[in-house]
Amino acid sequence: MEIESFKSLEDKDGFMREVFTEEEMASIGNGRQRGASASRLFSIKEAVFKAFGCGLSGGSYWLDVLIKNPQSIVLSGFMKEKAVRKSIGEYSFSSSVCAKHAISIVILEENHNRRVNE
Repeated sequence: MEIESFKSLEDKDGFMREVFTEEEMASIGNGRQRGASASRLFSIKEAVFKAFGCGLSGGSYWLDVLIKNPQSIVLSGFMKEKAVRKSIGEYSFSSSVCAKHAISIVILEENHNRRVNE
């Protein structure tokens, strides 16, 4: 995610409320690093959708993925149901921010003890 391109969106209140929960908005803050923080969270959310192979389709929403600090993903709604159907027991991620970009990767781990037939 290019931090500079995100800065043009961060002032759009409707967009921010569509993508980030109140808890995430509080963690982004209002300081100088706001663009980098928001870009980082956005890139993590995008990586979650990509890891599940669904993108924003079939009933998934940005707010179905909550990024809690430190390093915790909480799924709800459609995304939680998808994780149960796929027997995903653990989610982990790594993210990094530099002067121009935020990048993230998400790893989903199957819970072999709770395999659900599809």
